[in-house]
Amino acid sequence: MALAQDQSTGDPDSSLESADRSELQRLKQQIDRQREQLSQQAQQLEQQRQIIEVQANRIEQVLSGQSATASIAERKAAPEAITPTVRQQAQNQPRPAPSSTATETVGQQAQADNAAQSQANARATEVSIFADVGGVLTPKGRFSLEPRIDYTQSGVNRFFFQGVEIVDVVLVGLFELTDADRDTVTSSLTARYGITDRWEIDAQIPYLYRNDRITNEVVGLDNRRQIRELSGNGVGDAEIGLHYQINRAGKGHPVFIANLRGKSDLGKGPFDVARDEDGLELDLPVGSGFWTVEPSLTMIHSLDPAVLFVNAGYLFNLSKSVNTLIGDTLIDRVNPGDSIRAGFGLGVGLNDTLSFSLGYEHNHVFGTKTFIADTRQKTSSLEVGSFLFGLSMGLTDHIGLNLNTQLGVTDDAPDVRISLRIPFRF
Repeated sequence: MALAQDQSTGDPDSSLESADRSELQRLKQQIDRQREQLSQQAQQLEQQRQIIEVQANRIEQVLSGQSATASIAERKAAPEAITPTVRQQAQNQPRPAPSSTATETVGQQAQADNAAQSQANARATEVSIFADVGGVLTPKGRFSLEPRIDYTQSGVNRFFFQGVEIVDVVLVGLFELTDADRDTVTSSLTARYGITDRWEIDAQIPYLYRNDRITNEVVGLDNRRQIRELSGNGVGDAEIGLHYQINRAGKGHPVFIANLRGKSDLGKGPFDVARDEDGLELDLPVGSGFWTVEPSLTMIHSLDPAVLFVNAGYLFNLSKSVNTLIGDTLIDRVNPGDSIRAGFGLGVGLNDTLSFSLGYEHNHVFGTKTFIADTRQKTSSLEVGSFLFGLSMGLTDHIGLNLNTQLGVTDDAPDVRISLRIPFRF
């Protein structure tokens, strides 16, 4: 009896211990599963951190490779400023499911790369690279309008001797002095549009006002002076241009841009103006009177905090029959001389909003061929060289201000040309 009672009282304790062991085993398995989940989530967070760091480095490389207006201090602080912010955003965001993490990360990375590329292009255009030699292209889908006004002043002083030279110091004849002062004011509107990330198209239409004061003085027995003042105004020659970025921007590598520009004969040309019986002009032309086509190539190389640019092109002037009577002479056909153009310069970003550029441009203009009856006449070639200086300021995120100056350094170049542009970006 006593033995039976002891066995009956020991069974409940054995059942309780068995239940406790089962519960402990279940809790242990649950803890192991949670540890495994935490380990997987830690691996996912580490992968996201590595991807975010790569993305931040790419953004910094794009900005440092193309932006010439950012200051050195800002570029040094950019990795420290961008990376913690991205990390904080990643830590604050809910943890995505493993199946969707890779897809969302790739999409975010592509969007960040596109945004960085657009931002770098927009800031690089703030460097005052001269508009007529090509520059960083307008981003895809972006549109800009550039009102522009130019003032050009040129003076020509020529001294002629008409007569017979007997010896080196004895001249028999007349001396003729010609002094011409020419002022031209051109207002124009240029529109630019980014077709793709590598293609840009632009169009320009100008309006010109010209004023010339020409003084002829003949020194001889009786001094004779003749002063003529001429003016002219009207719509000039419209232009259209197409630009293609050959290669993508990369740190330490230059960017090459192919340009093709065409100019019409919309404006009133030199053979369209009224003349007197002696063939002298009664008013001034506002256009060239001929179509031109100019292919060119531009190289832009970023060397923080500066940007180097080089441009070379060949301008084709298309000949045409004018069939115009000037005085007693019938002009049959005219073939304006082509020209070779080359220029180079340096742009430096002083801060986020201000930059300046220095450069030189030279044009070799071949002589013009004129066909009169069965004879052909050809003028001498011209050398047109100018020093360039420009300032660029960002007024707002969408409005800029560019002031450029050209100073002639050869006899055939205009004395000075001042250009003011205000680009509006949309």
